[in-house]
Amino acid sequence: MKGTGAFSLVEVTLAIGVFAYAVIAILGMYPIAMASMGNSRSELFAANLATRIIDDYRGSLAGNFTNSFNMPSAQSVQTNAAGTNFLGREGDLVTATDSEAVYRMVYRIQRLGNGPTNLPPRSPRFRVNLILAWPAAATNPVSSFEVSSLVSSPR
Repeated sequence: MKGTGAFSLVEVTLAIGVFAYAVIAILGMYPIAMASMGNSRSELFAANLATRIIDDYRGSLAGNFTNSFNMPSAQSVQTNAAGTNFLGREGDLVTATDSEAVYRMVYRIQRLGNGPTNLPPRSPRFRVNLILAWPAAATNPVSSFEVSSLVSSPR
């Protein structure tokens, strides 16, 4: 039968095999992509949360300290302060044993002095180091976000 233009059974079987191999390879990458997306989401939230914490601390120098993150105010830090807090998914304070604890926040605050002479007197500067690690209860966290910021009074 010449000229029928049909595919043989061998050609169809090979095409299905190649297609199945490609689909299996793509599906094999799916869990890795989902885990990567989840970690990226956690890291982005941690970066935003760190910004909120630094801004809250900066507010303590301007007299607008809300103490939302249970850190000492700038006025109470004479040399150094450090501590650990646990935060929930929305950045709210929770206890270490709370099932809502998502992030472990470790902070170090170092008073650096009054800064350059062009600043008004009694304007202390602080170095604030934050480490947000998740999951909060893990001995060895899966991931962490670390930021260090120099904080001083507004001019």
